[in-house]
Amino acid sequence: MKKRLIQIALILGLITVMCAAAQATGATGAEEPTSGFRVVKAEEGYESDVTLTPVDAKGANVTLGDTRYPGAVKVDITYKKAQDGKEYLLCVLADNADDTPTADNMAYIDQQPAEGNSVKFTAFPKAVDEKTSGVKYTVYLSSNADNADNSTEDPGITAFTKVATFEYYADVAAVMLGDVNGDEDITVNDALDALFLSVGTVNNASRPEEEQREAADVDQSGDVEVQDALNILYCSVGTKTGIKALDDFIDSK
Repeated sequence: MKKRLIQIALILGLITVMCAAAQATGATGAEEPTSGFRVVKAEEGYESDVTLTPVDAKGANVTLGDTRYPGAVKVDITYKKAQDGKEYLLCVLADNADDTPTADNMAYIDQQPAEGNSVKFTAFPKAVDEKTSGVKYTVYLSSNADNADNSTEDPGITAFTKVATFEYYADVAAVMLGDVNGDEDITVNDALDALFLSVGTVNNASRPEEEQREAADVDQSGDVEVQDALNILYCSVGTKTGIKALDDFIDSK
C-alpha cells in the first residue's frame, strides 16, 4: 500500500511539473476519428436537386476522405426544387428495402415548410456507435406540393420518394482504453506510462507505442495529454471521471 501511495504521489508531482511543458508542446495533430459516414450520395436523377452535407457533432462540415466522412454524425439535406410554403416530410429508414416505414426501421423523421424553392433538414440516426456500424440508411421525401392550378410548373417531389443513401461506420477499438501496458488492468503504472507518452517519451517498451497511445487517449481527442494520464490515475484508485470506458471498468471491479 505504501509503495502504491508513493507511485501516486510521484505521478501527481510529475503532472504538476510537466503540465506546462505538455501545453507548450501542443497537439501533434489529431488522428482521423474512428467513426462517421461513408458513401453519402443522392439517388440517380436527384443529383442536382438534393444536396447532402455530412457534419460533425459541432455542426462543422466534414470533407470526404477516400470513401469516408470521418467524425460525421449528422447529414444536412437540402431539396432545391421545392414549392414555396408547402410542407415537406423527410424520413430516414435503416436497412429498408421496400420503401415502407415501420417502428423498427424508422431512424429519423422531420417536417419543414419550404422557403422559396428550397427546404432544408438536418438528419441523424437514433444511435451511432459500433453496434450500428455498417447500417445503411435511405432518405425519403414527400410533400403536399401540387399544380392544382393547372400550371405547367413541375411540382417536384410529392409522393414518398427515395432521394439519397448513406452508411454509418465505427471501427471497434483494438485496445482497452486506460490499459496502456496491455495487462488487462488499469493501474497507477498505466497512468505513469500515459504521462510519459503525453510529453513524447515511451516509458514502457513491452508494447508497441501505437497501441499504447491508442489505449492512453482515453478522452478520444486524437492525442495523449496530461489530462488523459490524470483520468487513468483517478480510475486506478476507483474515482469516476465521466469517461464511459473508465467508469465501466470501475463498475466491473
